[in-house]
Amino acid sequence: MSRKKDIRLWATRFQDDLAELLDFVSTMGRGASDKHKTLIYDAAIIRLYRHFEEFMLNVLVALVNKDNRVFCAEAGVDFPKHLTDEVCEYLITRITGGKYFDFHGRSSLLDLFYKCAGKGHTITLIIKDPMYQTTLDQLTALRNFAAHGSKQSKLAALRVTSQKNMSSSGAWLKTAGRFDALVANLRQLAETIRLSS
Repeated sequence: MSRKKDIRLWATRFQDDLAELLDFVSTMGRGASDKHKTLIYDAAIIRLYRHFEEFMLNVLVALVNKDNRVFCAEAGVDFPKHLTDEVCEYLITRITGGKYFDFHGRSSLLDLFYKCAGKGHTITLIIKDPMYQTTLDQLTALRNFAAHGSKQSKLAALRVTSQKNMSSSGAWLKTAGRFDALVANLRQLAETIRLSS
């Protein structure tokens, strides 16, 4: 059987990805026009979301792999105690819609943690902490607006940022250190998860 996923390792890897992303934004932004900076931050929020999604999937896989009792109860099926990472990932993917891992904001992510680890699990409680609510809601809404640019995604981005108008996610993120603050809060979330594992 393959080695099990290590939550501490994935938290560290996510923090490394965050540092690399901040370096990318800083390097690419030097000397860039205002319009190009907006594009850089649009790309950065999409990449940030992708890194976070990978981190969350690997945390969920590790949790189910370590103890699948909650997951079995939710699914109504008694799975074997020892499952491969690939099987855990497949099962988690099935509860998010079947084709790929997906969640729609903080509440949807919390629902996944409830189904995979339980409402009282330490990592579930970390994700649920109000300290991270705005960050997680903004991450999803701003990523969706950057990726899709639809009226619906714009309205969601306006709602979670308490703005009346916004031309793009990148335009909002590039000012007042907002992207750096979002990254800093996600780094703190990852470190809290790492320390709890």
